[in-house]
Amino acid sequence: MNADIGVVFINKTAIIEAVDTFIKQTRVDWRRYHRIADRAAPKVFRAFNSATAKLSLSVSVNEVTRALELRDNVNALENANWEQFEQDIKDLPLTKPFFDGAEMAIDELIKDPQLSQLALEGVRKVSTAEGLEIKTAFTLRQFEAERFLAANQEFLASSIMIESKEAVRQVILNGFETGKAPRVMAREIKGMIGLNASQSQALINLETTLNTRQAKGLGWPPRKIGLKQTPLTDDRIDNLLTRSNKKMLRQRAEMLSRTESIRSANAGSQATWENAVSQGFLPSTVRKIWQSALDERTCPFCNSLHGTTVELKQSFSTSVENESGGIVTINEPHPPAHVLCRCSVSLEIDSPAPTTGSNLFVNAVTAAEILAGNREASEPL
Repeated sequence: MNADIGVVFINKTAIIEAVDTFIKQTRVDWRRYHRIADRAAPKVFRAFNSATAKLSLSVSVNEVTRALELRDNVNALENANWEQFEQDIKDLPLTKPFFDGAEMAIDELIKDPQLSQLALEGVRKVSTAEGLEIKTAFTLRQFEAERFLAANQEFLASSIMIESKEAVRQVILNGFETGKAPRVMAREIKGMIGLNASQSQALINLETTLNTRQAKGLGWPPRKIGLKQTPLTDDRIDNLLTRSNKKMLRQRAEMLSRTESIRSANAGSQATWENAVSQGFLPSTVRKIWQSALDERTCPFCNSLHGTTVELKQSFSTSVENESGGIVTINEPHPPAHVLCRCSVSLEIDSPAPTTGSNLFVNAVTAAEILAGNREASEPL
């Protein structure tokens, strides 16, 4: 018994030491980005929900019904006020996380002995106000920040609008294929406004399943131990679909708010470092290094990128083979690599030749092993 306890104690100590070493070696801890996202995400979440609600209110069931009766897909699709929706997405409150990320990057330069020395060599500051003076020197020029943010927001708004329109298009196509009444289709379109294409398809599939079970006299949910089935009336089906719809909209808003807050914070750091190099405070040879969370939730993409270094203005790249044999490649200047990514970047000084990531590749078998290994390593002893 004592021997077993000793083994557990040693293992836990080793894990604590390993984590402590990792954190010390990571100049920008990814958790700091998430603290920024924690503060920013609720505002983004509320703004996206507001934009989606306005978009839904702009849809006229009567006008969409008339368009569908004429099989006029274009007018049925364009009935919503997409222009206002796109503008609302462009106005998502991501300016503050961008500047918070820039501030974090400046703090890194000041607190890291090697980086701060390089910066001080550029400005020859010897007073006790060195930190403040360096911060002033590294402050992003407002028009550069605004230009970056405008471009990023425009791309984000365009992507979200395209996804949302595709979701409506799927509802229309499915309705014609299954012979739904135009008014029923119009109400579905109004209800699904704001979902992306995969969510829309999932809701269509759920509706098909519920209708099939109702026709067979089966209840819901499918019989499982401890769950009591409820008869599937028309009202019950409508209620289930409405609840699922609201849940999917909430999930989309949450994913967007978290992912884009992380993106904005990382972009602020990237812009600060580039500005520091352009002003001569840092040498052009500094590189950035990808830092992954390395836990049970770390995906094969981020697992393979961890520790990869590239030149400051280069992008990180890696490929992963999925189970069907297809190759998925990412090419990003900084995290996130995907929705809900938790990675960050930090600076590397006097590192060996950069590993650009262009040769990084993870096949489906290795990807599964990575995930299994991450889960096993994170299990409590």
